[in-house]
Amino acid sequence: MAGNGVGELIEQLPERFRGGPSDLAPGRFRLRVGRTVRDVVVAGGSCHVERSQGTPDTEIITDAETWAAIAQGRTSGIEAFAQGRLNIRGSIEASLRFEPLFERPRAGGLIHAMEEVSAGGLKFSTL
Repeated sequence: MAGNGVGELIEQLPERFRGGPSDLAPGRFRLRVGRTVRDVVVAGGSCHVERSQGTPDTEIITDAETWAAIAQGRTSGIEAFAQGRLNIRGSIEASLRFEPLFERPRAGGLIHAMEEVSAGGLKFSTL
């Protein structure tokens, strides 16, 4: 996949944004897909894509072929990570919250969600 194709897939993320829980903390997710680097910023119930700047909450690193498979729903970030085709820098929990924020086709890839459960004054994240 050409570099422009990767950039276009990333730039389309706001159109596929489905949001998250009302108390979703703002986040900056840096996507490093081949030579393409963009930040996806989620805040206030919306998201946008911008050139990378500052320090992200998490960085997701993969190649163009793997990113295309994730965008097309043929695989998931979790599956790609388990196969060594995707790496994470920073918060793994933040990276797990990223993928469910976006619509993607059901084409065989794992679908997951993150939930927070409160118990005894503590908050637990569940996958």
